[in-house]
Amino acid sequence: MLKAGLTADAEVCGSWDKFATSSGCAIPLNGLSHCLGSLPAVPYIEVHVRTHLANGSTALPPTFAKTIMSNGYNGKTVTACARVSATSITVTTPGQPPAAVWAKSMTDYPTFATLALRSSTMNISGLVHSESNLYIDGSNATVHPTVEYATSVTNNTTVSSISTPTRVAATGAPAPGERSFASYRPGGAAAVAAGSGYYQVPAASCAGGTWTYAGSGIPAGATVVYVPCAVTVTASLPNIMLAAEGTIWETASSITIGSPSAPANTGLLSNSSLNTQFGQLPAIWIQGSLIKVYGLLQASNGLVVFDGSGDTYTCGVIGNEVLFESSNLTVNSSGSCGGTTTTTNSTGGRPHLSG
Repeated sequence: MLKAGLTADAEVCGSWDKFATSSGCAIPLNGLSHCLGSLPAVPYIEVHVRTHLANGSTALPPTFAKTIMSNGYNGKTVTACARVSATSITVTTPGQPPAAVWAKSMTDYPTFATLALRSSTMNISGLVHSESNLYIDGSNATVHPTVEYATSVTNNTTVSSISTPTRVAATGAPAPGERSFASYRPGGAAAVAAGSGYYQVPAASCAGGTWTYAGSGIPAGATVVYVPCAVTVTASLPNIMLAAEGTIWETASSITIGSPSAPANTGLLSNSSLNTQFGQLPAIWIQGSLIKVYGLLQASNGLVVFDGSGDTYTCGVIGNEVLFESSNLTVNSSGSCGGTTTTTNSTGGRPHLSG
């Protein structure tokens, strides 16, 4: 980039930002006017300048020098260089955690409300939201800090502490923290990001349309497991995000799913649209007791049902409909559930001047 004027030519070049495709500065430098040191490995910008007179000459006429040199000396082009090299700053931004419970359907269900909390001794911490009706029943319930519904609410709880439900407009927008199931299919963004940690269960392993995980069948080091059919889980499933095209049913007790230290990266995702409201079975069905889940439970198109006792769910639940019929239940979603995004940017560094 060259700018000519009556007193100087100036040029900017380098490898930083929009100058990354620069082929270098065209103004030749002479004598001691080169920038100090060799070109840095990090992004940098250089500014080269040279004298430029009104008559078009770039030679600066001599004054003092002509008195001590021969009359044939007509001056010299004076050049200078300035360089600034970048420093890298890494910024880590927290992601948005999922809601504690979010029911997506905008249709009221009379038998089981779109979001039905029918549990005794339940403790839910985080945003609780229904895009249509909400039903709360049981005793010794604590639900804080925000409870929302779009159409109607029924609260039959006793000896409970529940934040006053607030009516809000349904939007049909994705739930906070909701994942794109398509990104977990082969070739999807999440699948590619997992790299060698991505594992696709062979279709031949889906006996009768269901793959059963009983503690084996997943390679060591797998972080994302894609299943092209339904899944039955009967053993602990640590450090895994499991995405199934069909239903996910957990049928054992005293097992752990996900990672306590990195719950934003683990959990259960079902693409099933099954719904008990229509005489079908749930898309995600947690039947066991003393279950610990660290990570999101999501069935955006179907029903999520909880039937166990003494279960703990960290990082929330998203379903088209959600039904709790358990006891001694704990659900929460905190900052660690949103994960983080790390970006590295180049910013100004120390200038190096010469001339």
